[in-house]
Amino acid sequence: MLKSGSLLLLSLFLIGLMPAFSQQGKKNIIIFLVDDMGWQDTSVPFWHKATKFNSIYRTPNMERLAKRGMKFSNAYANPVCTPSRVSLATGMNEARHRITNWTNVKKDTPTDYPDSLLSPPNWNFNGLSTSPGISNSVVATPLPMLLKQAGYFNIHCGKAHFSPYGTPASNPINIGFDVNIAGTAAGHPGSYLAKDRYRSNPNDTLWAVRDLDKYIDQGLNLTEALTREAIATLEANKNNGKPFFLNMAHYGVHIPLSKDERFYQRYIDMGISDTEARYAALIEGMDKSLGDLMDYLDKEGIAENTYILFLSDNGGLSTVPNRGGDAHTQNLPLRQGKGSLYEGGIRIPMIVSGPGIATASTSSQYVNVDDIFPTVMQMASQKNYKTIQKIDGKSIIPFLHDQSKMDNEKVLLWHYPNNWTNINLKGISWGTALRKGDWKLIYFHKYSTLELFDLGADIGEQNDLAARYPEKVKELAELMTKELKNRGALMPTFKKDGKQIPWPDEQFKAMEKSFKSQFNIQPPGKGNEASIGFIDPAKFHVYRQGLKNSYLKFTKEKKGRVAFMGGSITEHGAWRDQISNYLKNRFPDTDFEFINAGISSTGSTPGAFRLVQDVLAKGQIDLFFEEAAVNDETNNFKDKAQIRGMEGIVRHALEANRFMDIVMLHFVDPAKLEVYKKGQIPQVIINHEKVAENYGIGSINLAKEVSDRIEASEFNWKDDFKDLHPSLFGHEIYARSISTFLDNSFGLVASGGQASAYPLPAALDKLSYVSGEYLPIKNASELKGWTQVLNWAPADGVSTRKQYVNLPALISEKPGAEMRLDFSGTAIGICIVSGPDAGMIEYSIDGSEFKKIDLYTQWSGGLHLPWYLMLNDELQDKKHTVIIRTISEKNSNSKGNACRILHFLVNPVNNQVG
Repeated sequence: MLKSGSLLLLSLFLIGLMPAFSQQGKKNIIIFLVDDMGWQDTSVPFWHKATKFNSIYRTPNMERLAKRGMKFSNAYANPVCTPSRVSLATGMNEARHRITNWTNVKKDTPTDYPDSLLSPPNWNFNGLSTSPGISNSVVATPLPMLLKQAGYFNIHCGKAHFSPYGTPASNPINIGFDVNIAGTAAGHPGSYLAKDRYRSNPNDTLWAVRDLDKYIDQGLNLTEALTREAIATLEANKNNGKPFFLNMAHYGVHIPLSKDERFYQRYIDMGISDTEARYAALIEGMDKSLGDLMDYLDKEGIAENTYILFLSDNGGLSTVPNRGGDAHTQNLPLRQGKGSLYEGGIRIPMIVSGPGIATASTSSQYVNVDDIFPTVMQMASQKNYKTIQKIDGKSIIPFLHDQSKMDNEKVLLWHYPNNWTNINLKGISWGTALRKGDWKLIYFHKYSTLELFDLGADIGEQNDLAARYPEKVKELAELMTKELKNRGALMPTFKKDGKQIPWPDEQFKAMEKSFKSQFNIQPPGKGNEASIGFIDPAKFHVYRQGLKNSYLKFTKEKKGRVAFMGGSITEHGAWRDQISNYLKNRFPDTDFEFINAGISSTGSTPGAFRLVQDVLAKGQIDLFFEEAAVNDETNNFKDKAQIRGMEGIVRHALEANRFMDIVMLHFVDPAKLEVYKKGQIPQVIINHEKVAENYGIGSINLAKEVSDRIEASEFNWKDDFKDLHPSLFGHEIYARSISTFLDNSFGLVASGGQASAYPLPAALDKLSYVSGEYLPIKNASELKGWTQVLNWAPADGVSTRKQYVNLPALISEKPGAEMRLDFSGTAIGICIVSGPDAGMIEYSIDGSEFKKIDLYTQWSGGLHLPWYLMLNDELQDKKHTVIIRTISEKNSNSKGNACRILHFLVNPVNNQVG
């Protein structure tokens, strides 16, 4: 029998063998909350491309975190801080918790600036509470209290700002934290500098950051001091047998922009202003904090068992002189900044890493700060917890486990019936906003207006579509009203009579006549009240056999399946939505299904091989819009390939359904404008028109139309149309022309007519990809040095097209890999993802001499680009064998020798082209 001393020694020995924060299956959780950090204030891009701001800021540890987890490109918070912090802590939307503005350090003191027109409601300016008895506060069960009940050790570090001094929640201990490091009622620090003792002045008691005196003597920046104290607290409690929850809520990067000497000079040397260098240095200091915490998790061996949720509490500050440069330019292309319901004020950077989350992944799902509460509870394996409050947020765990998952029915609501500052500018303060899908509606209380934006096409919110889509405004205004009332939202009142402002649906009714008046004006030019004197869009239309079949299907059978295929102008195009709405309005009794088969960077050759999977497999298509003139040219496909690709699409589609109506679209780009200026026709349009003529399908030359309208001074390229990816005005030009084509085509259909099959003439090229299809990678054999991955996604933080992730892939990242593929048909190609490390391959078909091909493209440095490469498309229609090898030779710009194959491309014609 062991003596008590021996038992004690054994116990201590066993404790020493236990991993840090032994937790019996529970995960550690860190919320890393940054104050006032903008969506682009990082070297990590959260858009589909890097912006100029991404090139300014240095955040290597955010890059590191992004490689370990998932970025959310559409993450949101509230326009100012306290509402976001309370939403995070309670899961309640601000319309429900009614803490709709930032809270004062002093109790019973609202923070609204006076306004000449409106008065704010009697909101909860005393913040969060855990029990009744405090006026103008919300009573709720906070997140840390629930986690504490679940056995977690809870640490708050940094800015709290849940409620004023004199209320319990001004000290985070009272809402469930075991340790509070420097959290008070203050919404910003007096200073970040130790020489100032983290105070604005020696007598500062309200904004001073407390309890960090031991770091003052070390001269540490506030961000560094908070980080060291957080890590020290974790270290001191790592053997307590509990999982931990760390709310790492930095004061940074809120003003004042104290100079962090560690990083400041780097940005001055870049040539940016003193103010912006100070801001960038605060960003880098914050990033170092993130890295230090990640290093600690790695050192303790608990990184794989810890979730990190990185986010900001609102959009980036864009007022001057607090920021450098012109006001409201600091978040471009996002509009405005903190305090605004435009995207600049509410869209935030967000990254989540941890167990089960795909590394280096990106989700396009839009999420809000109130979703954090139920997400963390699910991460903590808590299911049947009880709260005083009703939870508005929804767990984002399903999206964390599947980056391709989307919920476009999800509704986000923002409510700001307050006046943030003395800035009198539409967009700042006084508003309510709602997002559903890509549609966003904003109700500006003070201006009595509703604005509608399509964020998928117009992230900068430059084109108000309310007059163009009054039915969508009505739908969203009614939904906004319902959501506000269901959550018990408070509304502002008019100063002159004390009456509440209208609800959003009431505001729509007041504006409806104006919308109808504007909506009926449909000129082809910009800002004109009639189309008289402007070029007729029909000049650019060729109807050929018309659209009789789809018209009869829509009118007689009351059903219609419409597909759109092309590149990014189709995938993200507002024109496509407008044409869909046109058809629904033109045929109100018809049940439509619309298929968006647009994929950025793809032209007719990719289209010919993905047609089956992306279009024909969806069911019988009645009306098919196809465009490829931009990408066929910019991706350097030659004449023969342009015809073979387009004919492959058209003929294959007609073979699937001889009654399918097809409309070919030719979009514009700068190169085509230059050709038209010379009085010539772009060769790619000549090639595609040969196909349209051969098969009798209609076509719309939008490139020529835009060129002619610019020459006629109806608008200009730079200010109006903008780019080959058009402004919304440009999409409007496209939509008006296409709808005119449809109107005229449908008008030509005789009453009582019968559908007729399209003839299949002799092919223009017997080697066209008329039976193009994907051959699965599993068909490859004799694999040496190749790895088959079931769900490929980038592991280097570089983005790709969303349709090309989580797919099976055949991968080799070193020279010397070899494979064999047996196939049939006239063509063989590969669909790869060509990223920064794309190498070179060599191949031999049927024992022929090996040929080399470079997989690296001009776009590969910043994107894992889906790229379709034909190895040979002039083979006899029989069985073949191809050998593919990776080689050591590579492009000088490439970082490696990788080859990642998603599909093989084959064309088993079997004499179908005549």
